[in-house]
Formats: sequence, C-alpha cells, structure tokens
Amino acid sequence: MMRTMLGDRFQLRLHTETRQERIFGLQAAKDGLKLAEVEAPAPPAKEGYVNAAIGDSDGRMIGIKSTMKGMAAALTVFMKHRVIDETGLKGYYTFDIRWSAPEKTEGQSGGLGVEGRALLVSVLKEKFGLYLTNSTGPVEYWVIDHIEPPTPN
Repeated sequence: MMRTMLGDRFQLRLHTETRQERIFGLQAAKDGLKLAEVEAPAPPAKEGYVNAAIGDSDGRMIGIKSTMKGMAAALTVFMKHRVIDETGLKGYYTFDIRWSAPEKTEGQSGGLGVEGRALLVSVLKEKFGLYLTNSTGPVEYWVIDHIEPPTPN
C-alpha cells in the first residue's frame, strides 16, 4: 500500500540491486553459548522484537523471546554493516545488552563510534559467547530510477 501511494504521489520508480559488500556473521564461540534458551512464544504470539537504543556514549539492546536472527538484525543498526545469523541456533532467547563508550570529543558526530562498536563486540563475546566474523556477502539496495515533487492532495 505504501509503495503504491509513493508511486502515485511522487511518480516514484525504483528497482533493487544486490551488491557484494562487507558484512558480519554472528557466530557462537567455540567454548559455547552463555545465553540460556527460553520457552518459545505461545501462539498466537510471535517472536519478540529486539529493541535497541543508542546514545552519544552508550547503547542497549533488549530481546524478549527473540531468535538469533532477530539479534543479528538489531546488531546491523549498531555495526553499520549487515549482520547475518550464522549460529545455527533455532531457539528463543531473552537478553539485555548494555555497553558504554568513552565520551565523545568535540567535533565527533552523534551515535556509536568505533570505540562503542568495539565495546559492543567485547560484551557479546564475554557475556553471551557470541562473536562477529568479518566477510563479504550480498547486500540488497533500493535504487531510485525516478522521483518528482509530490502531487497535491
């Protein structure tokens, strides 16, 4: 419905492209996962969403009855690159991840910097037995072919 409205009001035309880019793989550490599996959501409930919050110097991710796929999707926001679940784990997990980055200096933009991302990776490994691998893989993009100012209501 949204795509139709954008097409009608803005004469929007787009297509998708898949490009090979840097991605991260979420994997369980060799010494095992340190995150306890919880009971699956009872129907009609669905997998819980992972909520994420980010400040200038800290971050937090909360998942309630979420899958590793859900955690990977939330990590994508913080890591600035696509994160895919490579754990092979099919269970549901409840977690609360918090980390604090050093205070930003003048001239740095808001959001999680390199230090903050490094702290997040460290917390994932130490607290949950998860780590990120660096590789390349397919990333899908929407490419705008044509757009115009909106038509009046």
